[in-house]
Amino acid sequence: MKNDNLSILVLSCDKYSDLWEPFFECFFRYWPDCKFPIYLGSNNKIFDNQSVKTILSGDDKDWSSSLLNILEQINSEYVFIFLEDFFLVDNVDNLKFDDLFNILVENDFNHCHIGLNPKTNSFIESGIGIYEKGMPYRTNVFGLWKKSYLKNIIIRGENPWNFEIMGSYRSSYDDGFYCIPNGIFKTMNMVEKGKWFPSNIKFIKNLGICIDENRREKLSGFYFFKSKIQIIFVKLVTLIPYRNRVKLMNIIRKILFSY
Repeated sequence: MKNDNLSILVLSCDKYSDLWEPFFECFFRYWPDCKFPIYLGSNNKIFDNQSVKTILSGDDKDWSSSLLNILEQINSEYVFIFLEDFFLVDNVDNLKFDDLFNILVENDFNHCHIGLNPKTNSFIESGIGIYEKGMPYRTNVFGLWKKSYLKNIIIRGENPWNFEIMGSYRSSYDDGFYCIPNGIFKTMNMVEKGKWFPSNIKFIKNLGICIDENRREKLSGFYFFKSKIQIIFVKLVTLIPYRNRVKLMNIIRKILFSY
């Protein structure tokens, strides 16, 4: 695989700049032999690290416009998008990743989730799952993308949550959506709604990595409880076969909403 065929993009913005230092400390600890160009996407702030090139999108009009501005400055055919609040917490196997990526390219992929989430019962070689046409939540910002395809399904004015829902609708008739087996990239979500996960801070600090806890609040009380319930709900829903899941969500919408 040519190194210039794929780039790593850590998608961020200026208001999350306090996460950059611990994110990349984890990244280079657990992927020290990463051979791909590494970019950090931000608005106007630059991250001072010789191994990372900062790409500026300008003032933050909206999430999708910033992403499009950043993608225009990356030359590779494929891009692996990380989010700055998902820290690597285990070693990455370069050889295994190369094998999986080459299989995806041979199968003309458009997008690939990192991990089998949502679950699927269809697979190609090496445990790579196939997301069928019409399957909800086929698009996920975090993961591997064919850059040209990603640019085509982005609509300016969206936030990442809009994109993951509406992007699945916009791509529902397209092939080339996959997921790679769990365990290739083990990450830990550090921030929810701009606030730290307290238990995850403790885990990262036990690795000897410094985090500025004073830059943002911690999830607590009602918001912490709500976040835990949402995580459990999503995990339970994704266990339901997707065709039944679509029927269930349609029933719930009819009960809860009138339109």
